[in-house]
Amino acid sequence: VLTKLNLGYNKLRSLKGMENNKMLELLLLTENQIREKNEIDILSTLPKLAILDMTGNPVMEAEGFLKKVLLQNPNLMSVNCERIQNEERRLAIKKAGKALTMDYIEKHVFKIELKTSLILKNHELQTIALDRAAVAKLQHIELMDLSWNSLENSNELAPLCRLTQLILAHNSMNTLAGESLGEKEAFINLEFLDLSYNHITSQALYRLGITRLPKLKKLCLAGNQINRLDLAVFDLKELEELDLSQNEIKSIKKKTVNQLRKLDLSWNRLKDIDGLSTPNLLVLNITNNKITTCSAIKFITQMPKLHELNCVGNPVTERRVYTEFVKNQVTFFVVSMELRDSRF
Repeated sequence: VLTKLNLGYNKLRSLKGMENNKMLELLLLTENQIREKNEIDILSTLPKLAILDMTGNPVMEAEGFLKKVLLQNPNLMSVNCERIQNEERRLAIKKAGKALTMDYIEKHVFKIELKTSLILKNHELQTIALDRAAVAKLQHIELMDLSWNSLENSNELAPLCRLTQLILAHNSMNTLAGESLGEKEAFINLEFLDLSYNHITSQALYRLGITRLPKLKKLCLAGNQINRLDLAVFDLKELEELDLSQNEIKSIKKKTVNQLRKLDLSWNRLKDIDGLSTPNLLVLNITNNKITTCSAIKFITQMPKLHELNCVGNPVTERRVYTEFVKNQVTFFVVSMELRDSRF
């Protein structure tokens, strides 16, 4: 996958064909012959672009060059070797209809000052551009739903101290709270976070900043691209429910997580649950994985409080000894345990 491209010091007059490089993060077009302003429109097809250099191209002399570039790529961090300041970005794009500004909120939500919920689903939002004054006006918000947009971070929402529910499903999130907050905790009262269907990978999990959410109780990461479950990422004091269904998880990195009560690992690629150290788990869903043997689920013996297990859709459930095996494992700890499975 091409993420960096240097085409500097050539004789390019057009950017046509560039639209095929959707994952491009760095593009150097120094000293070419691009002069038509409409060529900049092609940059809108590069959603990941963070660094752009068009120094020495005639198009730079066009009126409103920088503003148009930022309109096409609101997540740019540097243009022509100069870092883009947040305030500069906000002013350039606040009228584009693709940035979450206070003006935009007041236009689309009637009397926001009287509401505790802010719901702006499917508004084609690409970035959040809220200054301190705007954040102050939103301090009463308890629930925010920004699903079905194109957001990549929620840095500017982090200071909302009354926010308890945040829904960011179907976006392109890669950061919850950036470096601007230092080591401070973010979203200090957030209890529920939905990051389902955001193309999040195992590596991206470490950059998200989930560990900085002190009161998070329920986290949904369904429908992403996570291929390895590192339990250390979810070792939060308050986290009780975790949904990792519909990912690509093949393995589990062991780390004892005491607080989890409900875990959904359905529709993944697990062949066993070795490493799943969750001694206080009550509900485990491993539906539709690739578990073929009873020994592959023997880790349930380390879950003495488990009362609901769903293993439907795994080849192991077709074994005659499966039902008896599970009952023998769990009743060793709690006789009155309730096991829910279509074969029981």
